[in-house]
Order: sequence, then C-alpha cells, then structure tokens
Amino acid sequence: MQPASDTASAAIGWRLFLPKSRDPTSPQADLAEVARRERCGIPTDVRHVEKWQLALDMIDETRSWGVDVPLAVADGGYGDTAAFWPGLQERRLHCVAGDSTTVTARPHDARPHAPPHSGRGRPPQPAYPEAPKSVKELVIAPGQQAARPLQRREGSRPGTAAGRLAQQHFGAVPALDVGRADTGPQETVPRMTTTTWRLMPSTFSPPS
Repeated sequence: MQPASDTASAAIGWRLFLPKSRDPTSPQADLAEVARRERCGIPTDVRHVEKWQLALDMIDETRSWGVDVPLAVADGGYGDTAAFWPGLQERRLHCVAGDSTTVTARPHDARPHAPPHSGRGRPPQPAYPEAPKSVKELVIAPGQQAARPLQRREGSRPGTAAGRLAQQHFGAVPALDVGRADTGPQETVPRMTTTTWRLMPSTFSPPS
C-alpha cells in the first residue's frame, strides 16, 4: 500500500502473499514448499489469501487510521479479477486498474432475463441472453468516431523520454461484470451493480 501525491509517495502497508502450495491447510499444499515455509520462519497462522483481498484489507486498514483513500491505482492482476471490483464498489472507492484486452465483460446496459416458466419444476433462473465479450471487442464496437485523444506522461524506464507528455487516441466503453473469477465458480462471485469504464489504445486511425 503506497499512498502518493503530486510531490511524494511512501509505502505504509505490507502483506505477505503466501501461495496455496505453502499453505498447509490448502488442498494444493506441497510438502516441500510447506517445509521451506517453516525454515523461513513464517508464522503458522499466516494462510493463503488472494492478492485482491489483501489489497482491500490494506485499504480498510489505512482508512481505519484516518488516512483518506480517494482513489486506488492497481495493475492488471487486480483489474482482471472479477471479485476485486465489487469490493471497491462496497467501499465507494474509485479505481484505475489495468486489464488485459482478452478479459471478458458485458455491455453496461446488459440485463438478465428469466425465460417463461412452463409450470413444471423450478422456475428458470434469470440469465444473460448473450455471452460476455472481450474488453477489446466492446471498446472497438462503437467505431472510429468514438475514439478520443488523451494526453499521458511517458514512463521513467531507461531508454524512455521520462516525463514527456504524449498524445494517443483511446477508445472507452462502460461495462459490467469485468474479469475472471478467482474465488470459485463464476456464479458465486458477487455481481457488480454499477459500471466501470474500460479504456484501451484505439486501433483506429485518429478521427478526422
């Protein structure tokens, strides 16, 4: 957890991520990895917790200190995970996160529908009439006219023009139910009731 401002940043929270192979209570535990964990002196009460949950726990802890967290920034490992977004929504927290173009989502106006009940057996459960699409497909669908120029700052890696402003055209689309389910079957993941905007560099030529 590293709060940042225009002038400074500092790490104020850490969590040890323990793979399932090193958690002796996990069905995926590996005896050699568990032994390695013991040699490292990892406390016995430390268990495997998904990274997205560790991130939400650190946000809660930081807020409990009276430190405001108005916006979160995360990489694609979080942006691609379906369960992360409802957690942010519950905390009323805006977030900018990376994601892969292949991760799936639904159009923001998609709604589940229940087929007519025949009168026999259990009533059918509501379901989306169409399968989710990749974020790339959703962003491209509105067409060239939807692309917008945005200004971004170049990174600080060696060989780049650090700090230089560059302009690039991006496509953006509001979407629901973004990401993969890391916590179990897709139907067990809490569903989102608000939209998130998915942004990616446009594959179109700049609009004339």
